[in-house]
Amino acid sequence: MDPDSRARREALRLVRRGAAASVLGGLAWAGWEVARRAVPADAVRDRLGGLAARARGDASSSELHLDLGEPTWETRALDEDVQALTDAILSQTEDYGALALRAQLARSVTADAPHDPRQPIDFATFEVPDDVPLAVPADAEFPVRARFVGPDGEAYVVALRVDEGRLAYVRLAGIDGGAVDGVTPVRAWPAPDQVTFWIDTIKGPEPVLR
Repeated sequence: MDPDSRARREALRLVRRGAAASVLGGLAWAGWEVARRAVPADAVRDRLGGLAARARGDASSSELHLDLGEPTWETRALDEDVQALTDAILSQTEDYGALALRAQLARSVTADAPHDPRQPIDFATFEVPDDVPLAVPADAEFPVRARFVGPDGEAYVVALRVDEGRLAYVRLAGIDGGAVDGVTPVRAWPAPDQVTFWIDTIKGPEPVLR
């Protein structure tokens, strides 16, 4: 992977695991508009620039003092519930790079801290080896998503992001968008038999029929 591309991904992971992950984590998912509504644009830009510099190992980055806390960088196996749900999403089609992504999933690990079951879920990230088949399209949200009803009776969706042809992360959000920058009552990833699968079509999302 190109060093600059790797630096960008490392920076986004740092942001997602920062103290304000529920807000700034949306940068990787919802783009700059969400972040600009939550914090000053200059602060977001400075934070991302500093994180990218640290990820590249720039000497000047030692002068930066960010309030993100110390991330957990130790790699570990994917949580079984994350792996099962991701595999189920990718198994709903053989198109959109699904076969390559399933091959990646089988070899993926994560650098996320172990999930505390008392805390809500939002992201789960993937660390994919360099010598894997790459998916096409290379940068996209996978068109199959999992929907389920949370303990609060609200509808949620789990979607999968692909960056540079590799699995990047899964993200949980309210279907109406309300959970993107807010805390949800969801404390565990749903099992495949607890969700319905929807795929993007020219008419909009439709249930997967298999």
